[in-house]
Amino acid sequence: MIQDYDKKQNPFKVPENYFGNFNKEIMTKLPEKIENETRTIPFRKRVLSWSAAAAILAAMIVSGSVFWKNAPNRGNAGLTAGVYILNEEEYYESMEAKSIELTYQELFYSEYGYY
Repeated sequence: MIQDYDKKQNPFKVPENYFGNFNKEIMTKLPEKIENETRTIPFRKRVLSWSAAAAILAAMIVSGSVFWKNAPNRGNAGLTAGVYILNEEEYYESMEAKSIELTYQELFYSEYGYY
C-alpha cells in the first residue's frame, strides 16, 4: 500500500472557493471587540498616595534619628546587651546550677530513653 502511494499527488481535498470567503467567515464568528473607556484618575488621588508614603518615610527617618541620638553607648549597644557583671560567689553559684541541670538532663534522658 505504501509502495503504491504517489508522492506527487496531494492526498488532501479542499472544497472549491473555500479560502475565498475564509476571512469573512472567521470575522463573523469572532465576538465583537469592546473598546475600553479610558479612565482618568484625578491628580489629587495620585498625589495623596505618594504623599502618604513620603510622610511615613519621613516620620520613620525622624524617629530613627531621635532614638539613635538619645541611645546610650550606641557603638557597643549590641555587644554589651547580654553581659552581666558578677562577683566571684555569684559566678560559682551559676556554674553549680548549670552543672546540676546538665547532670539531671543526662540522667533523665539516658535513663528514660528520651535521647
